[in-house]
Amino acid sequence: MKKSIFLAGLVAASFGNAIAQQPQFTPRAKEASSYTIAAYNYVRDSSHLNFNSKADSIDAHRGILATWPNLTIAEQGSTSDAWNMSTFGFLNSSDSKNAPYTVNPSLWRQAKLNYIPGIFKVVEGIYQARGFGLANSTFIRGNSGWIVVDPLESSVTAKAAFDSLINVLTKLNAHPPTRISAIIFTHSHIDHYGGVLGIMDRLTVGAKIYGPAGFLDHAISENTIAGNVMGRRATYMYGSLLMSDSVRMVDAGLGKRIAKGKSGIVTNNINIANGILNAAPLSVDGIDVVFWSTPGAEAPAEMMFYFPSFKAICASEEVTHTMHNVYSLRGAKVRDALAWSKFIDSTLNRYGHTAEIIFASHHWPVWGHQNIANLLTTQRDLYRYIHDQSMRMANQGNTPLVIAQKIKLPESLDTVWANRGYYGTLSHNSKSVYSFYLGWFDGNPANLNPLPPQEAGLKYVEFMGGPNETFQKAYASFTRGEYRWAAMVLNHLVFAFPNNTDARFLLADSYEQLGYQAESGPWRNFYLTGAQELRFKRETELLSKNNVYPENEVMNTMPLDQYLDFMAIHLVPDLKTDRVYHFQVNFNNTSANKSTMLISLENNAIHYEILTSAPKGKSFDATISLPQNTMNAIITRGPVDGTAAMKDAVQTGKATITGNANSWYSFIGMMEEFKFWFNIVAPQ
Repeated sequence: MKKSIFLAGLVAASFGNAIAQQPQFTPRAKEASSYTIAAYNYVRDSSHLNFNSKADSIDAHRGILATWPNLTIAEQGSTSDAWNMSTFGFLNSSDSKNAPYTVNPSLWRQAKLNYIPGIFKVVEGIYQARGFGLANSTFIRGNSGWIVVDPLESSVTAKAAFDSLINVLTKLNAHPPTRISAIIFTHSHIDHYGGVLGIMDRLTVGAKIYGPAGFLDHAISENTIAGNVMGRRATYMYGSLLMSDSVRMVDAGLGKRIAKGKSGIVTNNINIANGILNAAPLSVDGIDVVFWSTPGAEAPAEMMFYFPSFKAICASEEVTHTMHNVYSLRGAKVRDALAWSKFIDSTLNRYGHTAEIIFASHHWPVWGHQNIANLLTTQRDLYRYIHDQSMRMANQGNTPLVIAQKIKLPESLDTVWANRGYYGTLSHNSKSVYSFYLGWFDGNPANLNPLPPQEAGLKYVEFMGGPNETFQKAYASFTRGEYRWAAMVLNHLVFAFPNNTDARFLLADSYEQLGYQAESGPWRNFYLTGAQELRFKRETELLSKNNVYPENEVMNTMPLDQYLDFMAIHLVPDLKTDRVYHFQVNFNNTSANKSTMLISLENNAIHYEILTSAPKGKSFDATISLPQNTMNAIITRGPVDGTAAMKDAVQTGKATITGNANSWYSFIGMMEEFKFWFNIVAPQ
């Protein structure tokens, strides 16, 4: 087993043996410390975790028809692959009980289970493509074609998954249909719908697209209003900027990682809004399906469903082989853990003792009545326990940080591998339950209006005796294995003095040991990405970014009210001058998609009204006519480039302006471009 692993090509140097030597810290990955090794051994040798169990491995391999450990999917026109599983080959180097010291052995176990890319037969008529992206794509054979459940996050990987299914079944003389008769979106997260455009050419005439009520609104809004900041934070959560190896990215907990490539969306034409108690089967290409909605749990718009003929539950993302997120670290609305538990309870009561199979949008299926009932029961009780105990402690006056430190799972839940914190964690989920009911404020007046990080950092460093004294104290804590505390102190030092190289490198080293110890894939990725950006500053900007803004296909599908709300958050207020503008904007995309909007700016706030025809008796500073995709490219480019793009659109005939054109140019000039590569582990 490797106990010391370093990045190739970087200068190695010693920590130094004494504080007085003022060691020069270096930007390289370090070996696991003795404290991290002790934490590793505690998990590996824990009596209540059965590392010898093969049940999950057997299920994860069951029904495999073809596997490609080196699965690589190229994206046309790109210099990098959209998907490359070969980078995870290092996971074959050892089993869970002999994992490298730089990876929590429990996470290593999960990473190996997520490293089985291929086509799987769940039962005759139901197949899955796993390991083609973060999520699974499931294919049910209907009367006239395939029912596709969740076409992944990328067009190119969705196409590859479907083509692989057809090729594998053809080689097995299974005579598969080559057309798609229906698509089912389980919920509104991009890894479950973003690849749909890659398979649209396979749709049969009249193919139906099913989704939970509110699917389109939630799918689009999540990737627009907070899209830029969420995308940047997602590079941390999913390890997008990290190479794959045993000192960096090993897994995302829910799957391997996010695929690259273009994403899009289409409108579902069948909405599912009913609850489980009154659910009746719908015929989907001759296959009866019982749908029920589960809004506000894992996603704001989501549904589960049951196939009576297969005795199969699709759990969507409500039941998986991990403790899920009550709040996602990339940023999202806090989820309702109590409702989540109740949805699972309803599913258990209705189908848990008759179903033969349960499969989900991630991980591997489970077979057999008792196994399914056990999974549903323990996951139901997991979310209920987190909810109830977090709020019990809150009602005792405990604050989120205290609750997160105190709360422990009972052994009956903690020993279940599917309840381990590979994606969500007990720590941040308990804080999230508190936030769901009580918001960001913990009630302590000291936290009502605290100083911002950079100003607070300067004060903390001053109180600790200055930067040198602060550094030495932090280093002493680091050498004692107090990585959480060292990180807190050094974070203040870095925000106060961002160019203090030793502070940056020691903070990186602290994050690194915390990352090595983390059982959660996202926690590990956050820590190690933070370490990388501290060591190499902004060099990560050279890495290509994916889906910073929604692709044009998504933007052009946005309802106009969402589009205008998205435009409004780009406005930079002029605090000294109250500009007042009134515009009529005509979107002239196609004859079937024409809209007239009244856009006003007053008190540095944008308001709008959508009309079906031009208003009468109203005066405007200007009237503008242009396609929506032209407007898309203008409002996101900033004041200089956006105004130039608008003028170019007028000159080339893509847009027209009547009235006071300068007022419109002035308005466009107030729009800000969102920069993607803002700092996270250092001040802006």
